[in-house]
Amino acid sequence: MLFQNNATGAVAHDAGLAAHMRLIFNYMTGGVALSGLVAWLTLKSPEALQFAMQAHLILFLVWFGMGMFFHKIAFNTQPTTALAMFALYSGLTGFMLAPIALVYTGADITLAFFAAAGSFLAASLYGYTTGKSLAGLGSFLAVGSIALLIFAVVLIGWSIFGTVPQGLSLVFSALVVPFIVIAIAFKMNQIRETYHTYGHNELQSSRLAIFNALGFYTDFVVLFIHILNIIGASRR
Repeated sequence: MLFQNNATGAVAHDAGLAAHMRLIFNYMTGGVALSGLVAWLTLKSPEALQFAMQAHLILFLVWFGMGMFFHKIAFNTQPTTALAMFALYSGLTGFMLAPIALVYTGADITLAFFAAAGSFLAASLYGYTTGKSLAGLGSFLAVGSIALLIFAVVLIGWSIFGTVPQGLSLVFSALVVPFIVIAIAFKMNQIRETYHTYGHNELQSSRLAIFNALGFYTDFVVLFIHILNIIGASRR
């Protein structure tokens, strides 16, 4: 009887985790689709495109701030409010990214998108299916994120007062891409490892689904941008 109860509990846990992961990736996919739609609409409007180009720094700071404080929104409001903020964040991302169509070719953008999607899928599958915990990577990722953030601030400051050397930008992208791939595998692994602690709580599970969806969405966008930078540099 005990064995039967344990087996039933394990099946219920696996089904709940699978449903939770589907919800996360449904939200993430919706965010990516919304960003693409907003970017396309922005490209159709010369006025909107001009504003996106002129206000890129302000838009980036707003975007960055929303991402940094999203956890407070996600865990202190109803899931519907958090989901609306996620949609707003995704739309703003698409608006910000629209001008890249003027810098890179359609072939470069398509290749970068599929390369980012493939890398994301591979990292996700590894994190979810590996038989070991990746919790030990937490310290490395924490230190690495601080180092890359400092590097990014330097590049942003440089861009304000001049043009960032292409070689330096390429080095930054070459560091970011593998870092993000490792981070995706780590996050996926941690969701699998910790789901049992909150899966029984419907409200907490819903909030975490939205929060993790935004995290994976941001990882995908950052991965796409830096792969695109590498592809563009190689063509030039």
